[in-house]
Formats: sequence, C-alpha cells, structure tokens
Amino acid sequence: MAEVGKPEVRDYFNRRRGGFLGQKDEIKSIERRYAVLGSFALGWKEDTITGYFSKVKKSRDRTNIFYVNLADAKLYYVRSGLFSRKPTVEESDFVEKIVDLPPKALEFLSDIMKGGSITYRDLNKKHFLFLDGNPDMMMILRTRDLIYVEPKFSGTEYSAKMNMPALDSRKYNLGSLLPTEGKDLADSEKDAAKYKPEDILWHLEAALQGKGEFSGLVYLPYDRCTYTDAEGRSRYVKLIAPKFSAKT
Repeated sequence: MAEVGKPEVRDYFNRRRGGFLGQKDEIKSIERRYAVLGSFALGWKEDTITGYFSKVKKSRDRTNIFYVNLADAKLYYVRSGLFSRKPTVEESDFVEKIVDLPPKALEFLSDIMKGGSITYRDLNKKHFLFLDGNPDMMMILRTRDLIYVEPKFSGTEYSAKMNMPALDSRKYNLGSLLPTEGKDLADSEKDAAKYKPEDILWHLEAALQGKGEFSGLVYLPYDRCTYTDAEGRSRYVKLIAPKFSAKT
C-alpha cells in the first residue's frame, strides 16, 4: 500500500514525548517499517429477527474483504474524517481476541453474532449444554469483552459486544480505500508474521459462519518511534498514516 511523504512525522512524535514533571522522554529513533497484512475475502449470512409475539427470521447475504496483521492479529479499518479531519487507519482487537478461543466458546459467540443477541427463551439445547458445562469459557468470553449478559423481564439476554464498525462495512476493505503500488521491499524492515493465514481464515469463517479465501499479502507502511526516559526505559509509539484514495 502506498505511503505518503510525512514531513510532520517528527512533529507527531515530538508531541508524544510525555515525561514526568516537565522532563520529556528522548526520541531514540524513528524508523519506517512495514506491517504484513493478510487479505481475506469472506461471505456469510446475517440473520434479522423481527416481531415480539410472532417472530420472523430473515437472512441476508453479506460479503466483505478484511485485512489482518499477521504479526499481532489486529484487524484494520478506516475511520472517516469528520469536520474536515483526515481519515485514519484504526486497529481492532476482535480477531486477536478470538484467534485462540476454544472451539465451543467460538461457536457460542458465533451464534450470538449471527443475530446480534440471543434471549434466554431462544436458547436451544446446544446453548444450554454450553452454558451449564462451560463456566470457564463463558468467563473468557466476558473477560475479553466479546459478549455481555443482561437480565431482562423476558429473560437473560446474551449480546455480542462489537466495539467496531459493522462487519459488512466498506471501512474494512483497505484495498478500495488506499492506493497500492509495486515496490521492492527487500531491504525494508518488515514485521515478522506470527500467525498463519489459514489459521486466521479458519477463525473468521467460524466466527461469521461463512466461507472465504486468503487473497494474498499486502504491506502497510508505518513509522515507529522509540523513546527512552531518564531511567533508560524504552517505549514505542506507532504512526500509521498512508496515502488515501481521493474517494475515501
């Protein structure tokens, strides 16, 4: 993905030097690096339930393309600029949270995600068996902020906790929002991949109850600043500021 010339990069990191009692951290280095993203095309069905006494379930076909960092399993999307501000690339930890979930926990979460929520009276036998026999897995789902449980007059409601855009939003399709270009990165600093594309794809398919394919690798440029404080301790700040397409 194309990078933009950023003369204001150092100013950005200077403003984040922090420090205690006026003593700011020193900038040790600023380096250009490339995040290795896997591109995944997914298709799935989304259920919508209407009515209270007489419920009607409708299914709609959904498709999207997702870009996941193979180093830390972060899922990327674009946040639109408001009030003349530039759009930004944001990270979601959704895939990171599900990539090592036990299969039963992921299946329960997936059932909730399919309709957004499930009330106690809508639970089926499989759900009851999961809730009765896997309190540790429920604790994992709640601790990771993947679901929340809310008592209601009609019974307990289990809802997916998705602090990110709807999964069918075009904001995830970086390929349609950021220009790409061919570039020789042989001598560039690239992040090491920790996750295999097939593992990421399997978890996306399981979470969405859909089918998909791994479409290839894309390299996203970013700048990383290393700061050191008066005690010699280091910290890192990352800036992702690619060039956006005119239509973004």
